[in-house]
Amino acid sequence: MTTASGQGGQIQTPHLTTTEVVRAGLSGAAITGTWTGINEAIRFRNKETTGDEALRATANSAAIGAAAGAVAQIASHFARSVPLFGLAVVAAGVGAYYIANSSKNAAQADTPTASDEGQ
Repeated sequence: MTTASGQGGQIQTPHLTTTEVVRAGLSGAAITGTWTGINEAIRFRNKETTGDEALRATANSAAIGAAAGAVAQIASHFARSVPLFGLAVVAAGVGAYYIANSSKNAAQADTPTASDEGQ
């Protein structure tokens, strides 16, 4: 950690290390890979998917989880270092969530239902 003098004394600014990012990525991969692996094993047992498809889905999910864990670690580091950045990230996330749900709801509203087709 480095320290810098401020009016109130010393401010500690932690450095983000590669090890921390790798650990966060491994944690994300382990969590999503395990969860997807369990679900895919159930689907395979029920003959809803093949073994190759289940393995591919599990590996894909683990890779996405690894990336999400690493990105979350980096974003949280910057949010601690620059609180205004953290607020901007939260606002962007809420905005993206709102836009994604708005477009999904609009698409569902445009899709005719069975009751609409009978009329």
